Amino acid sequence: VHVDRLAAPEAPLKLVVVHGIGGYGRIVLGFGAPFRPDLCEVVSPDLPGYGLTSNPRNRFIFSEWTECLQDIVEAELLRDPRPIVLFGLSLGGMVAYHVACKANVSGLIATAFVDMTDAEVAAGISRFVRLSRLTLHLVQRAPALMTGLRLPARLLSKLYAISNNAELSRIVAKDPFGGATGIPLSFLQSIMSTTPAIAPEHFKRCPVLLVHPGEDQMTDIAFSRRFFDRL
Repeated sequence: VHVDRLAAPEAPLKLVVVHGIGGYGRIVLGFGAPFRPDLCEVVSPDLPGYGLTSNPRNRFIFSEWTECLQDIVEAELLRDPRPIVLFGLSLGGMVAYHVACKANVSGLIATAFVDMTDAEVAAGISRFVRLSRLTLHLVQRAPALMTGLRLPARLLSKLYAISNNAELSRIVAKDPFGGATGIPLSFLQSIMSTTPAIAPEHFKRCPVLLVHPGEDQMTDIAFSRRFFDRL
């Protein structure tokens, strides 16, 4: 597992930045840059299948992401006892929530909460919304022999809107370590069927801050609120 770090050994806490589909550690590490080194150390992993972290084709499923992030949190706590805050970007927000249900973290920040077990949300974030209900239905019922089939992220999600800068979005979409990485059906199946260990109505493990961008063209803030309001 590849991990990037903005070391700040004197800082009182660690911020673990979690990427989503199309991203990886070095892309999102910059979101930690505005945080002063006297405030926090920044840790940003490449989740399995993205960046420089390898992942066998038959294990590219959602639980690999949550278990990987949980292992990273536990490893950081072994390095030193400083409190950890998770900062999830896009799909990374839900990854971070799943981990916050189990790991010893002191806070959770998310730019979005994309609950793919919610059929309306799953359809709404798809690139072709009108076709998505049919295609997602077929994905959920795809036979085992097809679960390794990889589909381009640009055909499944609104990757063109990952940034409001068109040129930056094109760069991300063509990045062989990020947006150009195919998403296997197994990942889609797993994320649409995996519920968190704690329902949001009962989550009391740490404070939660939603920082959904006001100009987000990729994920409607209404989808984040569907989950956040349950908290």
